[in-house]
Amino acid sequence: MKKLLCLTAALFLASSSVSAERIFEFGVDVFAQVDESFMPVNDVFVEDLVIDLPAIADSMDEDGFVLDAIFEPSIYSNFFIGGWGVGAALKLDGYANFGIGKGFWEFLAYGNELDTDTTVKVSAGAELYAELAVPVKFRFGQLQFKVTPSAFMPIIYIPNPNATVTVKTNSDGTLTAEGIATYTVYTAIDLSKVFTGNWQMNEGAFEEIGSTLSNDLFQTMGFDVDAEVTYPLFPFFTIGGYAHIPVIPGRLSNSATQTATATGQVDAILDSFSKGESISYAYTTDFTDLTFGHEVYSVNRPMRFGMMGKVVLPFIGNLFIEPKIGFATRNPFGKDWNLQDSSTLEYSLGVTYSLYNIVNLSLTHEYWNEVFSNYAGLSLNVRVAQLNLLVGTSGSSFRESFNVYGLKAKVGVCIGF
Repeated sequence: MKKLLCLTAALFLASSSVSAERIFEFGVDVFAQVDESFMPVNDVFVEDLVIDLPAIADSMDEDGFVLDAIFEPSIYSNFFIGGWGVGAALKLDGYANFGIGKGFWEFLAYGNELDTDTTVKVSAGAELYAELAVPVKFRFGQLQFKVTPSAFMPIIYIPNPNATVTVKTNSDGTLTAEGIATYTVYTAIDLSKVFTGNWQMNEGAFEEIGSTLSNDLFQTMGFDVDAEVTYPLFPFFTIGGYAHIPVIPGRLSNSATQTATATGQVDAILDSFSKGESISYAYTTDFTDLTFGHEVYSVNRPMRFGMMGKVVLPFIGNLFIEPKIGFATRNPFGKDWNLQDSSTLEYSLGVTYSLYNIVNLSLTHEYWNEVFSNYAGLSLNVRVAQLNLLVGTSGSSFRESFNVYGLKAKVGVCIGF
């Protein structure tokens, strides 16, 4: 037992006597996030579930119901010495969202004027990229730079469709609804060789997918650059800036377009109750045949610009505050880009406590990728190995991010010397 305690103490002392930055390291990170704006997670897992539509509608912002999902696994290695170095990383970058405007939920909660249509916009989108990044660190005097050129390959891109839902309460007590959506899926794969007009897989579809992934995927490749610069303005305050700059867009030359229509009617609810019958309803769906295309569609990953800082609190040299604020816009220069729907301000505010670079604890609130989140991080570093954990809550509004409308988590393992 004494030997074990001595070994543990020696490892901690060795860790505290060296820099937190390894000369060489190899690591794996997995990040995932899912959030929605309908109901807090802790209200769902109860014995008696109560859905209060008026309260839910009143709590929503103008975007209404929003569902977001992010998935980002990566594998990387770095070689750094004294502020200089180079690395390499392979990543997948996936994002998807779906939303129905607040007007739809207000209709469900309060109804609307008889025989009057209420039309609500439906939003959706998805994108998936594979990326090879090469971070490079260098310095000039006290200026520290990190530049990361990246080659990325878009695998799938679904821009916001032309989609609406129209609902109406009729004078006879019936309720009718109609949803129409025209959407296009852009991919690196020739979908006409994989699917029929109704999304049924063709014979030899898997061979076509394998051939594309091995031979044609590189033709979609785009290029962008991440950049960071920091400068120690004072011993206790470091200022910096960051940017993500598109250079060459990815190019997807295969697409499939389809229009989907759904109609439904609910019979007079009061009549059903008065007769002791269950609520009667009917619905139909219709899908047009897929239209395949080969027009080139250009996509870029989000462009970002911003400022950041690091403040060391007086008399507490191992407690740091790290603010960040900037601007981001999705698929800049793309066909589906517009300033109002694609652009947003972003910010982050984190506090980190470091115990000899061995144990690092952090708390962060941020608005990033159009999602609010609050999370806690724990890092355990014994020089030759490091474990990073992150867990938090998220939501589409500031209030929802504190009420567990969504969850985010990250696990990372790194080894080196």
